[in-house]
Amino acid sequence: MLGAALGVAALGTVLAAFGGGTEHGPPFLAGLRVALMVGGAVELCGAVVAGLLVRDVLQKEHAASALRPQRRVSPSTDAEEPVGAGSSRRVQLRID
Repeated sequence: MLGAALGVAALGTVLAAFGGGTEHGPPFLAGLRVALMVGGAVELCGAVVAGLLVRDVLQKEHAASALRPQRRVSPSTDAEEPVGAGSSRRVQLRID
C-alpha cells in the first residue's frame, strides 16, 4: 500500500513539474506523457529485477534438489524408499 501511494505521489509530482501547472491543454498532456513514461520505465526496471531474482532463486533450488537423494514409491508397499547405489530391493515388471 505504501509503494502504491508513493508511486501516485511521485507521478503526480512529475505531472505537475512537466505539465506547466495547467489542468488542460497541450502542457497538461505533455506532463501526462512524461509521467506515464517515467512510470513505465520504473515498472520495466522492477520487472527486470524481479526476473533476475526469481531466476537466481530457481537456480539455487535446482542445485539444492540435485544434491538431495531422489525417492520413489515402492509398488508393493506404497512406501517411499531411497533410490541409488544403496538400494537393496529390485522391482521386476512382468508383461503378459
